[in-house]
Amino acid sequence: MTVTAQDIADAAAEKLFDSGFDRHATADHLDWINDGQAAACLFKPDISTQKNTLALVEGTYQSISLTAHALIRPVQNLGTDGNTPGTEIRIVDFDHFTTLNSGWMVAAAAAAVELVMFDENDPRHFHCYPQQPSSNQGKISVIEAVLPAVVTPISAVITIQDIYKPLLIAYDLYRAYSIEAKHSRTARADATNQWNLFVTGLGRKDLVEKSIDPNNIIRRKAAK
Repeated sequence: MTVTAQDIADAAAEKLFDSGFDRHATADHLDWINDGQAAACLFKPDISTQKNTLALVEGTYQSISLTAHALIRPVQNLGTDGNTPGTEIRIVDFDHFTTLNSGWMVAAAAAAVELVMFDENDPRHFHCYPQQPSSNQGKISVIEAVLPAVVTPISAVITIQDIYKPLLIAYDLYRAYSIEAKHSRTARADATNQWNLFVTGLGRKDLVEKSIDPNNIIRRKAAK
């Protein structure tokens, strides 16, 4: 990554006709850029990911890492010691699996996970099959969504991919115009426009990723 927070602040300040940072200080721009990175995660959780090891607990109901805000996908079993690479873990639909396997939550326990089910309405938790035993629970490798690292100082590079530079500029402008909107009707409209650019840009990025996702390409070919 090569884009710095200063690059984004400079671009926003130029559009604001405030290249000297007289109306909005560089410190404010830096705060807004960091807020923009975090806000992007609300619309696109996988904008910042991390591969972690989870220590599972007894039963089927499990939690993701404290530093994560969503589970992207499970990867594989790592044994009970967390250092023994094991079998891969698949994702299945909770309702579909329950329909076909009534009583799976009370089936025989095992440390090695075969399947994971998660609900978008409960992003910090998931269910595993089979249930974990009362002792010697397993550990698994997962990919989780985490908040981007804070950018500081302003000369530092942003901590999400460089391709998001235009969207962070839009968010920076949205925050600046929102302040100026107290005294300007035009600024109010500008703030709305920049917010819409930020949100729709993230949505379009997600659509493009889905269209070129190798998994989706394979599914489309299989459906023909």
